[in-house]
Amino acid sequence: MAEDVKKWDEFKWESIFREEDQCINTYMRELPRYIDLPDEEEILFGRVRKLQKSLPEANELYDMLFECTCEDCEDDFLLPEDWSNMKEADIYRKVLDLSLSWTRLYSTSFKREVMNCGLNGICLYAILLSRVVAVMEIPVDMPSLVIANCKRLNSTINDIVGLTNNVVAAQPELSARMDDHAARLLIVREKVMNLMYENKMKI
Repeated sequence: MAEDVKKWDEFKWESIFREEDQCINTYMRELPRYIDLPDEEEILFGRVRKLQKSLPEANELYDMLFECTCEDCEDDFLLPEDWSNMKEADIYRKVLDLSLSWTRLYSTSFKREVMNCGLNGICLYAILLSRVVAVMEIPVDMPSLVIANCKRLNSTINDIVGLTNNVVAAQPELSARMDDHAARLLIVREKVMNLMYENKMKI
């Protein structure tokens, strides 16, 4: 079974990601309706399971590929031991630096009308960082999975660039800082595009 997942193309992986998105979105949308009931988890997961088609199999195969062999591995978010020497390390560092910059701007400069926009950006940066780490962990013989993740990275970067435009519309005085932030994001996107191209050459 573990070999089958390595044969999936980027489009198969994207379908898995979309199914995962649908399950998460459904859970979050339905949560307020059932949060006060004693059997809320059973109800919610029952609804989510009805949406799952390929996801259970994909998760099982994915877990087999990345089965943890360390004795003490309680954290869900771990960088590979040799991450600083990996190609993706520069992307990770730049995204981390940008996320810190965004958070500082949010806490010191954003007005009330863009607070939700700022929080959205913080969440998107968390998604970016976790997905970059996921790319670092992908075996070298699974370029299609790297490509699918890179497409997701670029989509999230585009969303954050859109947020910078929203901030400028509400706070023109932050125009220069938001333009600089967006420009640095586009440099990261170019690096992601290069990574995607390198993996396309492996197929």
